[in-house]
Amino acid sequence: MTDDVAKKEITGEVAEGTAKGIKGGSHAWNNNCFRKNADPFREVMGAGIDSHPKEWNALINEMKDNGVEIVYREGVMAYSPAKGVAGQIVVDPNASYSALLHEYTHYLDDAAAGFPGMEYHFQTINRVKMELHAYMQEIKLAESLPLLDEKYEDIAEQLAKQLFENYRAERELLTSHLK
Repeated sequence: MTDDVAKKEITGEVAEGTAKGIKGGSHAWNNNCFRKNADPFREVMGAGIDSHPKEWNALINEMKDNGVEIVYREGVMAYSPAKGVAGQIVVDPNASYSALLHEYTHYLDDAAAGFPGMEYHFQTINRVKMELHAYMQEIKLAESLPLLDEKYEDIAEQLAKQLFENYRAERELLTSHLK
């Protein structure tokens, strides 16, 4: 897929292979429940398709090539597993590269587990481990920013801290029923 085709698909000009609804989701951010600071990278770097077009398209293309259904919907980021096959990823076209990397990591974890389906993902310990892994990928990306450009020196630590706080909040949400 060319960068131009990817951009058109994201903006809705090409709707090939998209679904009308979300299957479920490991977690979904939507307009009604979008958490403050849920995508701190976007505040700094903007939409991932603009800030990291090659990396963005590489992740999207890899997932498509491996059977992941890609659905573009504003205000939503989610990976929804399926049993025995790759699941579905719902992508906010304005999301940061970091947010896409987070959902991509959920896909990789799901693939590594053999696509066990929702039953596996509803187990708290599995969800917490997957969220930790995904947030750590984002934190590593934040910590690498000063290596790319020194203008990110001050913001990199703040991004990493916010992402860790996001993980802690999500972990609290996932484990609150255990208390």
